[in-house]
Amino acid sequence: MEFIRKLHALTNFLAITDATDNQICRFITLDSCAEIFPTSCLLAKLEDDGEFTITGVFGFKSDTVEIFKNLSLVQESMITEAVKSNRVHLNGTLKEL
Repeated sequence: MEFIRKLHALTNFLAITDATDNQICRFITLDSCAEIFPTSCLLAKLEDDGEFTITGVFGFKSDTVEIFKNLSLVQESMITEAVKSNRVHLNGTLKEL
């Protein structure tokens, strides 16, 4: 039941606010996924050429975000595997991401 409540809160947040992607990342980190104690969130758009464009972040230092700026589907990483397998990875070191 808690999952349904959290999902409802997230859909309400998305529907009734004009939140930026950074604010969405913050909400996901501090509310939607709070039970698993995340420290950060990153939203990215997969472009037609297979490259990722970062659209929102929360909890990452700016130099860390730079690591993700040249990421593409052809690279091996937890992020690309999550996209390819349609599964979310909830853990991992920065190097693994």
